[in-house]
Amino acid sequence: MQVIIVGAGTLGVHHALAALDAGWQVHVIERDARPSAASVRNFGLVWCSGRRPGPELELALEARVRWEQAGGRFPEIGFRAAGSITLARRPDELAVLEEFRAHAADRGLDAELLTPAGITAHNPALAGDALAGLLVHDDAVVEPRRTAPSLLDRVEAHPSATVRRRVEAVEVDADGAGVRVVARSLVDGTTELLRADALVLCPGAHPSGIAAQLLADQPVDHCLLQMFETSAVAIPSRTAFADGDSLRYYPGFAELPSARDLAPPEALVDAERLQLLVAPRLSGGLTVGDSHRYDEPFPFDLDERITDHLLERLGKVLGRRPPRIRRRWSGVYARYHGEGTYLHLTPQEGVHLITGVAGMGMTVSPAVAARTLEVLR
Repeated sequence: MQVIIVGAGTLGVHHALAALDAGWQVHVIERDARPSAASVRNFGLVWCSGRRPGPELELALEARVRWEQAGGRFPEIGFRAAGSITLARRPDELAVLEEFRAHAADRGLDAELLTPAGITAHNPALAGDALAGLLVHDDAVVEPRRTAPSLLDRVEAHPSATVRRRVEAVEVDADGAGVRVVARSLVDGTTELLRADALVLCPGAHPSGIAAQLLADQPVDHCLLQMFETSAVAIPSRTAFADGDSLRYYPGFAELPSARDLAPPEALVDAERLQLLVAPRLSGGLTVGDSHRYDEPFPFDLDERITDHLLERLGKVLGRRPPRIRRRWSGVYARYHGEGTYLHLTPQEGVHLITGVAGMGMTVSPAVAARTLEVLR
């Protein structure tokens, strides 16, 4: 079996690894020299707790197992079964955490409600004024700036794989006997004809070539987010953590009946769909975010009001002055609005386009890849 994979972000590289594990020949096409879009501009969270119960959460829990396996095989990705703590600073937020905890086991999650003393005992970095914290043991972290690039290097070193960088797929022709793909160099414009049994397109939020043509009429839009990373904190965080604004945004919390009684958000929080979500880095720093904007075309500049708000919330959660910002950035991911958890489009026999995993892309990519392979078999 030979497969061509277009796109070497987190989703594409997991498809490549899964195909190699199955004993297939793999040809990867990546338009950048190294992954540089949403796959490296995220928290690195394997975040099951916020996922909607049902197929979405099942996909996340399946991926969580696969991430831990990947962490054992590829230590450079920095997998840690760190867990997460979602903090309640008001009674209405606490009611949501209590309801979540009551149903966690039914969802397949290992969760417990911590007192203020329990929060600090489990994660001494969190010394703020929280009433309680929901600890979800299933959540984990990887290093986002390392994961996709280092896994692509692993694929490239495999004897059954080839990786073509700074190349895009511009034409495809498929029949029952296989697929033929015209690949064009973005360096000198030369083209090459590739043949395989199947083609998997993982274009991310900025499709080009074949993928752009196929997605023209699909229910996919985009989200702009704004984030930053701090220098090392005085007391390293042992877990990921979030504040009560995340309870409005993630369906695992937001669709609980008690979430209807959450107090209205501040004007900026409402306008930018802000939440404090934080992931610890191996460097000792913190990745902090984020905002959500859907009204394209997106602005090219960063909004300092967002950064100021997140820094203020971070300081309250830590109970001390927040650390200095080391770097800040924006990113864009694709959202699918059709039926199902993500878009799996099959426009021709042997041609598969996978996208629209939205803000859970880092979480679910290994499981999405495994399910694609089941279809290809």
